[in-house]
Amino acid sequence: MRILVVEDNPYIAKAIRVRLEHAGVQVDEAREGQRALSMVASARPDLILLDIYLPGGSGYTVLDRLKSNPDHARIPVVMLSAHATDAHSERAKIHGAEALLPKPIDSEQLLATVRGLLAAPIISNSESPDRQGSRHSA
Repeated sequence: MRILVVEDNPYIAKAIRVRLEHAGVQVDEAREGQRALSMVASARPDLILLDIYLPGGSGYTVLDRLKSNPDHARIPVVMLSAHATDAHSERAKIHGAEALLPKPIDSEQLLATVRGLLAAPIISNSESPDRQGSRHSA
């Protein structure tokens, strides 16, 4: 399982990385939106954790670009925000995100969200034995 973490704060990104890697997940990182968009094509993540507030643009802009690209539209996206209000949650869903997690990130909530979003696609994906083998890792 591979997750792209798009977070400009290196301390938050490291905390997320450590928790996910401890759970057996491969993690790639981007600090800003344009880099994230280019990494999606090369890294081919199973899920994206995307901060709402990024240098040089909004996470919503990145999300809109991802969801408008047929090659990336099906990748689940979880937005991250230190200001995770109901309004942000609703806006994230309108833009196509599957969930919004508040920062600081609760490790158990993070893993439960990842498991919930990736369980069905990984279980039913019979063409990739590596992905199936990693389904119990997170």
